[in-house]
Amino acid sequence: MAMDHRADRRATACSLLAAVLLATTACSGGIAGTLGQSAKDASSAVGSVALALRLESSGRATDALAQATAEDMVDEAASAYKSAASQSPANSAELSRQQQVLQVLGRALDSLQAARLAQQSGDNAARNAAAEDLERQAGELSRLSREFKP
Repeated sequence: MAMDHRADRRATACSLLAAVLLATTACSGGIAGTLGQSAKDASSAVGSVALALRLESSGRATDALAQATAEDMVDEAASAYKSAASQSPANSAELSRQQQVLQVLGRALDSLQAARLAQQSGDNAARNAAAEDLERQAGELSRLSREFKP
């Protein structure tokens, strides 16, 4: 009977330990994973528009393709921004992280809007300047996404 009691206590202790470990693991990332994913998604969107502008400027893509890409990717970046903004920071460190990501995402959205205007202008120099800005933004977002992995 004493053996059954110890076995029950061990099983209960193991179950409790497993539950605590599971809860700790699930909470350890906080909002970092979502912020990192938002930055990654925006990086892809920004990079796609930069590529479309470069292809259009070099005559390897049509105006319609570049325009459709820009429109779609603005929507993707806006969705990434909304995802990051919808997070509820649990502490001041998470709030600071969220604000950092939102600032970078906001600049990326501004650059995407400027790129849409450059694309519509028909001016290759403006398209190339916009593509260069977007490539810089994509790099910054990519670095940020890796930094915020949980």
